[in-house]
Order: sequence, then structure tokens, then C-alpha cells
Amino acid sequence: MSAKIWYLAVGQKKVGPVSLEDVLGRIGSGKLPDKTVVWRDGMAGWVGIREVPEFEQGFVALEAPEPEPEPEPAPAPEPAPAPVAAKPAPRAAPKKAAQPKPAAAPAADDDGADAGAAKKRNGLLEFFFPSSVNLSFEQPFRVGWKDVFRGFGLGMVLPRLKIVLMVGAIAAGLLLVFGGIAVGAMTISGGATWGTILAAPFVLLLVIGLVIVSSAGMGALSYATRKQLVDGSCPGPKEALGYAKQNLMALVLSPLAIFGLALAGVLLLVILNIASLIPFVGPLLTGLIFIVHLAIGALVFFLMVTFYFAMFMGPVIIGFEGSGVKDTMQILFDYVKRSAVRFVLYGILPSFVFELFAALVVGVGVGMVAVPVMVTTPFQSWYIDIALSIGGLGTLAYGTYLAMFWLAVAGIVLLGLLASVANALISLLYLAGRKGNDELVDHNSYLAQRAGTAA
Repeated sequence: MSAKIWYLAVGQKKVGPVSLEDVLGRIGSGKLPDKTVVWRDGMAGWVGIREVPEFEQGFVALEAPEPEPEPEPAPAPEPAPAPVAAKPAPRAAPKKAAQPKPAAAPAADDDGADAGAAKKRNGLLEFFFPSSVNLSFEQPFRVGWKDVFRGFGLGMVLPRLKIVLMVGAIAAGLLLVFGGIAVGAMTISGGATWGTILAAPFVLLLVIGLVIVSSAGMGALSYATRKQLVDGSCPGPKEALGYAKQNLMALVLSPLAIFGLALAGVLLLVILNIASLIPFVGPLLTGLIFIVHLAIGALVFFLMVTFYFAMFMGPVIIGFEGSGVKDTMQILFDYVKRSAVRFVLYGILPSFVFELFAALVVGVGVGMVAVPVMVTTPFQSWYIDIALSIGGLGTLAYGTYLAMFWLAVAGIVLLGLLASVANALISLLYLAGRKGNDELVDHNSYLAQRAGTAA
């Protein structure tokens, strides 16, 4: 059987990885509609299942007309009846051979048992506290607390910096366009109310655009981390951002959906508190729903903690699992329930080292900006003389813009480097707390097995 490398998706439901034979079997049984899309490592994005030659043959075979049945042969003429012979003496009926007992049906696996138990549970509890989650990534090795430090090396490779620079350039373009329009409207109006009203939509568009771009950038970096761990090489910006584009809805909406649920819980608590102030009815109502009040408060706390994780771990989950909005939310709920403590403990020392690394990077950035200023300081009088000699201050303005451009480029590069390293560290922390991590071989054993297979 071929390797399990294919992922299938119909709408928001995704399955994989599965083998080529499994996909062909699903096609032959009529379980895959034409609108199914497929993807595997090496492809720039999801494509229609009928665009893949191997799978198109399965649909062609399925749609081929069935052969017409051959006509049945004419029945042979009945033979003449034989003469009746004398009846022999009756014999004892032979004993029937003992029939073997059918083998017992194999017991259902744990996943099937979990799924059956999950159906019996309350639907709301199953959503927030799922008994099983859809994890499609085949994690190659166990990630321990020492392995988390490998994120520093994974984050500082050139292809990842290219991804960051491309995302930073898009964000800078949005800032120049929408921010410039908003500032222009405020400037023209002289700070009047109508200028603020005119600028507000462009500020909102700027915020939405920056959220989308940053979510796509973190999703692309997470996909790059996955490829580095599995294949040992980092994809280029086109492939990584293409993957992020395919999963953009999940990248943007998953954290927002969790925040919306938490906000709804807070509003419900406010309504209950207001209801408790109603004379006569309020105290009675408070006593009756005291347990409900506590349950809603605990759920809101759980959702706020999950939202905190979703802001930086949501893109990582989507980058590794290729999950939709609902699956991403349930993976986050399950991760916070099982591995939040491990995430904190494993992340203490890497976070401290990252802060030292960030201070070093900021120091380098200050030097990158300060050195040109120090070099040009002795020539400031020369700039002023030239500006005055041509009757204006255009030279000074040009120098200011040049310094601002240099500062923006240095800021994007250095902040992008920090974002890339932070994403790699969070990706390894996610794998360290992922379900099934503790049952895998360590990194050195995995490399040894991989080298033996290649040999």
C-alpha cells in the first residue's frame, strides 16, 4: 500500500492523511462528490479531485456503463422418467458434521469507542470539552522541553525571513494607503468632527487589513515550521503564503469565534446580575440558578484562557493540522484542558532566553539606526547651508524621509526575525503538548531511523 500523503476536504470537513488506495476506494464506493478538493505536500494549494489524473481514472471507471447481461441459455428438455425400482431397506440417517463456531467479531478500536461515547454525551459539553479531536498531522518524533530550544535555529533561516518581509511589505502598503487617507481627512478638516467621521471607516479598514495580513503571515510561518520538521527544508514565500491563503478563513475567524463565545458568556452574566436586582423575584431567581451562575462563570474563564492561547497558537494549529474553524476551536479547547500546564512549564526557560535574544536584536536595531545619525551629525551644518543657498529646506525634508525609510526597513526586518523565532518556539511547544507526543520516539532516534531508511 502506498504512503498516506493525501488530504481530502469537502467544505469545512477535512480528512487525512490517507493513501492513494483509500481515496480510490472512497471514489469507487461513491462517497466522494465531484466538489471534493485534495492536497499533499509539494502542491501549492488545494485542487479539485478530478484534476488529479490518478483520481480522475477512478471517476471514469465509476461512470462507465455497466455491460448488458448475457441472455440465459434455453432450458434443456426434461429427461424421460426412469422405471420405478424396488425401494431399498431404510438406512440410518448420517450424522451431521459438527459446524465450526463463527469467530468472535473483533473488538472495536479505542477511537471508535470514543466516538460512540461522544455521541451519547451532551452536544454542548462535547463541543467545549471534546472526547476526541481531528488531528491530521503525522508527528514524526517526540518533542521534549530541551527540543523546544531548536526553535531558535528553525526561526532564523533565510526563506522564513523572506516570508516575513513580504508580509511586512503588504502591511506597510495598507498603512500607507488607509492610514494616509485617514490622516489626510483629519488634516483637511482641521480636526473637525466631520473629518473624524470621514477618517473612521479607513481606520477600521486598516485594522481589519492588518489583522488579516498578520494572521496569514503567522499561518505561513507555521506551515514553514511543519515542513522544516518533516522534510528538513523550508518552503518559499509563494508556497507558504499559498497555504495560508487556502486556510485564511480559519486563521482569521477561529480566535474571533472563541472571543465571541467568551463575550456572550460575559453578557449572560451581566443579564443574570441585573435580573438579581429585581424586587422579590431577584433573590429567588439568584438562589435557583446559583449553580448555573457558577458554571457560566467557570466557562467564561475557560474561554478567556483559550482565547489567549488562540491568539498565538491558532495559526500554529492550522499550519500543522490544516483544520477548519470548528476543528481548530475544538483542538484549542482540548489542548487547554490537557496541556496548558505543560505549555507553561516547558515555556519558562525558552521564554527567558527569547527575552535576552529580543534585547540583543533591539540593541542591534538601535545601532543600525543610530550609526547613520551619528555619521551625518557633523554634516548637519552643511545640509543647512545647502538648503539656505537654494532658498528652501527641501534637502532637510529629503534627509528626514530617507531616515524614516531606513528606520521602517530596519524595524520590519528585526521585528520579523523576532516573530519568526517566536512562531517556531510556539510550534514546538504545541507539539510538546499535542496528543500522542509522549508515545513517539525522540528526535535522535527518529534521525537514526530516517538515515537507516535512506541507506
